[in-house]
Amino acid sequence: GCAGARAAHKTLRLSHLPSVLAIHLKRFSYTETSRKKKTTRISFPEVGLSLAPFASQPFANHEYDLAALALHSGGMAGGHYHALCLREGEIGEDGGGWYHFNDSAVRAKQLSEVDLAEPYILFYRRRDS
Repeated sequence: GCAGARAAHKTLRLSHLPSVLAIHLKRFSYTETSRKKKTTRISFPEVGLSLAPFASQPFANHEYDLAALALHSGGMAGGHYHALCLREGEIGEDGGGWYHFNDSAVRAKQLSEVDLAEPYILFYRRRDS
């Protein structure tokens, strides 16, 4: 019966894989007495994120590549949202590569220049989409 505590194991499996995967990071913590922005630096794959370990069945394509980042700079009292997005195509004359969107300003920027304490939402695109 249910008379006592028992060890449990919870499993989450995905039955469908989306063409675009949004991973929302919990960057803010709230308590009764305070609100704080979490400044933990994160690491994430730019290419080849695999959802195979979380799939309920084998899928032909379970790999994702990073397409965009929503970023938050500053703190709770004066933060600012901006984005880094990948334009497909060869990097160079045709304009492929990463671009930083900050209000009305848009400029080329390397993913390696991102402060790893700022990503708030990661957007991945499935390789077959």
